[in-house]
Amino acid sequence: PNGMYYNGVNIRAKTGAPVVSSADGKVTFSAYLRDYGETIIIQHSHQFSTVYAHLGMRMVNQHDRIARGEQIALTAVPEKKGDASLNFGIWYRNKAQDPLLFLP
Repeated sequence: PNGMYYNGVNIRAKTGAPVVSSADGKVTFSAYLRDYGETIIIQHSHQFSTVYAHLGMRMVNQHDRIARGEQIALTAVPEKKGDASLNFGIWYRNKAQDPLLFLP
């Protein structure tokens, strides 16, 4: 009902564009995930996590410490014509939140 798709928002980008972490944290998941494709989940302070899905190439591994702004992946080559996109989600206490409420 709030317009979220796959518990997040799709952000268009050029194919192969860098994907960076939104905040400092620790990678808790970095692998292929059914329905999400190549996915990275980063645990941040205060029970927040960010989810980066539909990636092209992951550049971090589980348990890696990540700094805000650090490159973690590249966007994918789209299956159809057009731009690639990143699915970005924010979770609080293991519940999906609307990322638009947190972005500047």
